Amino acid sequence: MRRLNVGVKYVSAPSFSPINESQHSEHIGLINKADHVVLCPMAVGMNNLRNIHAAAEGSSLFVIDSPDGQISDYTGGKALELRRSMIERNGSIQSHLCCSSWPVHCGKILGI
Repeated sequence: MRRLNVGVKYVSAPSFSPINESQHSEHIGLINKADHVVLCPMAVGMNNLRNIHAAAEGSSLFVIDSPDGQISDYTGGKALELRRSMIERNGSIQSHLCCSSWPVHCGKILGI
């Protein structure tokens, strides 16, 4: 899949590594400055659970449903519960209406 450079700032972190306090603070700062935040369907483990907490800080949050309605949660249900509460507050968007046509990996578009 080809990535499109959309000029969006993001916080870089090594794959499968815990998100440290500095990265989390920087991420929250970017989210607070963003016009919109997109939370895509993605696997969530204890190392990236902070990304879901950060997304919840967005004032204009779009939660994208997974095609099959399932999200891989490796946090003992914490990520699913947080995601459900965000959907209750903000609603959700069917993935086939947006992500299939985006020329970027959905989870990277806003660094989430």
